[in-house]
Amino acid sequence: MRARGRLRERGLPADNSPVSLSPFFAVAAAVVALLAAASIFVIMRARVLRAVTALADVSARNEALEHERQRLVEELRLSSSTDYLTGLLNRRAFAAAALHEIANASRYRRSFALIMFDIDRFRRVNDRYGHHVGDAVIAAIASIAEKEFRAGDLVCRYGGEEFAVFAPECGADDARALTERVRRAIEALEIAGGEGFTVRVSASFGTVAVAGGACADLDEAVRVADEALDQAKAQGRNCAVVRTMETVSPSAT
Repeated sequence: MRARGRLRERGLPADNSPVSLSPFFAVAAAVVALLAAASIFVIMRARVLRAVTALADVSARNEALEHERQRLVEELRLSSSTDYLTGLLNRRAFAAAALHEIANASRYRRSFALIMFDIDRFRRVNDRYGHHVGDAVIAAIASIAEKEFRAGDLVCRYGGEEFAVFAPECGADDARALTERVRRAIEALEIAGGEGFTVRVSASFGTVAVAGGACADLDEAVRVADEALDQAKAQGRNCAVVRTMETVSPSAT
């Protein structure tokens, strides 16, 4: 009897009935569940991190592809508007830009000059030294044109050895000074032809200086400039002829 009393005092059954283990199993089950949940969290976290990394890689690749696409588009745009040898505007791009400038000049009665020039006796250069030297001459003159003409002027390789320049806000006196400066720079040019020899060339210039609103037709301006160029060649080449247009043409009204 005393033993049973002591068992009761300790909270243990006084008889031989089995002790209930349900609370222990519940705690153990809860611990197992927590461990499983933690394991699942770690696994899911790793998967999420891998997915985020993969998305970041895809985003970076897409961004790189977009940059490449934009670069190719820009290259295509440039190749369609520039001359492959000189990097100057080609004839089509020059015509589009010059038409826009002429329209503005006609509308606001602003002056401009259209300059046509080509390399004197260029065929002799090709025949004597070869086309590779001829290409070097064209590229060198294009470089001079880019340097000597003004920043806002449109410089174009018009075709073969012929160049065209549209100079906005340029009167007859300015056009004379501008063409003479470029002519002298070309005359002083020395191009290495290989095997110890150099090539020297000259250029003839024909210019039409258009007073404000006197011409709104690019073809007409080119025709007058070409006539001036022919006159320069007839005068012995390596010179510049400037013509003026001061009467408003019917197309400009």
